[in-house]
Amino acid sequence: MELRVIDRLTMTVEEAGKLLGIGRSSAYGAIRRGELPSKI
Repeated sequence: MELRVIDRLTMTVEEAGKLLGIGRSSAYGAIRRGELPSKI
């Protein structure tokens, strides 16, 4: 994935997973464990 300036303050779980090199399920798991922040 090409790193670029993001023009917004948030991203989807799918986008975060791609940026981190993990899958969607792993990203959701990281959110549940408090390892990735999520909006409330």
